[in-house]
Amino acid sequence: MVTPPSRSRRADKSIELQIAQRDASLMDQRERQLDKDRQYERLSDTTGLKDDSLIARLIELGFTPNKLAALSFAPIAEVSWASGYVTKSEERIALGSTFTPAMFVVQDAADLFTSWLKQRPSATLWILWEDYTTTQLPKHDAARNMEFGRQLLDLATGVAMASGGFLDIDRICVTEQKVLNRIARVYGLHDAVKQID
Repeated sequence: MVTPPSRSRRADKSIELQIAQRDASLMDQRERQLDKDRQYERLSDTTGLKDDSLIARLIELGFTPNKLAALSFAPIAEVSWASGYVTKSEERIALGSTFTPAMFVVQDAADLFTSWLKQRPSATLWILWEDYTTTQLPKHDAARNMEFGRQLLDLATGVAMASGGFLDIDRICVTEQKVLNRIARVYGLHDAVKQID
């Protein structure tokens, strides 16, 4: 005859189970923190950033060193969505304009950028782009920055022109022009900022 386990033995097993679950949870938390620390180190090394909050925001939006190149082209996605949706011609021009070695050397960056054209990214991406870019610009040659800024502005203008503007009345709608002006301001292209009525 088998005797059922005593209450104290069942209680001991229950306590052991709770301890094991707690230990597993703590291990999982430690592993997540270690992963976050590794992500932080990789991004800090790649970007040269020492700003903890900016690196944390990059991580929060899913950026890794392999996806970072896409961030430079966030304004292209923003201007694509400025009218509320991305047209086929905007998508075609946006994708074509970003076929650069920096962007497509790593498939992760290309995939991330493409996802921004399929589903509108949060407004925090646009803010992050500006903060990251203004932090990085002083680290590079001013002429190189100006050249890239003009190229980016030209690409964004091409995307804006592809949409046909509001009800096809204007070539560039007010919301698209705001995006173009913001690019121009970030890169110091003051001659390219247009007045908006």
